Amino acid sequence: GNKTLALPFKEDVSNIEPGFYHKEDKIIEAYLTKNGFLVAREITRDGKRNYIGKAGLVGLGEKLSLEEAKEYGRKTGVCIACGALLTDPVSIALGMGKICASKW
Repeated sequence: GNKTLALPFKEDVSNIEPGFYHKEDKIIEAYLTKNGFLVAREITRDGKRNYIGKAGLVGLGEKLSLEEAKEYGRKTGVCIACGALLTDPVSIALGMGKICASKW
């Protein structure tokens, strides 16, 4: 059949570290796959993660601070780190689950 071959990725993203970033009006998570590849996924307001691959690493803004990550959780009711719905009153007030906050 007709197969589309992927072109080599040419953008330099060597300065990107795993974490959460601003990109335009979106939040992007840069993370390492099980095989050690750095890729990206968009974090939606409902906590879903939409894979966007290595190309999603291009043009990332500044890394989110802990306070910005907590603000996301307070606004959306979802932990930015794991995507869980915040139900515990302390986690809701904090804007992040207790376990994820301890690992940040």
